[in-house]
Amino acid sequence: MLALPGNEQVGSINPLVAETNDGYLNDTRGRHVGRAEVLQAINNARGGPVEEGAGTGTVAFGFKGGIGTASRTADRFTIGVLVQTNFGGDLTINGAPVGRELQQAGPNAGGSSCILVIATDAPVDARNLRRMAARSNVRPCPNRIVWR
Repeated sequence: MLALPGNEQVGSINPLVAETNDGYLNDTRGRHVGRAEVLQAINNARGGPVEEGAGTGTVAFGFKGGIGTASRTADRFTIGVLVQTNFGGDLTINGAPVGRELQQAGPNAGGSSCILVIATDAPVDARNLRRMAARSNVRPCPNRIVWR
């Protein structure tokens, strides 16, 4: 990234890399992503909308999982959220066992991963960042995720 045009004066980079596990479908230990693939991804990165729905092997409560986004603007500031889902378990909404009623169960019900990236251009401090994270309203429970 330091070698990219326009980054000649950049002294530090802070990449964020995260992965949900679809190891039941893919060769996790294959190490198929190498230097060439990483450089290709960096060189092909672009601004604009995020490709949603990606993640062939991901599930959420037995339904097709993947990547989704949402954003809101208040005054002149924006907050955006990117979510990558991949977990099994029972879908519960306001205490109702919706997943059981729909008879859904994910193939990876024994483990789970859910990645949320929250970003904003608002001038916030550590306290407000903690409040935004708390308002993501996702909390892990044994073999299930509960939205409130």
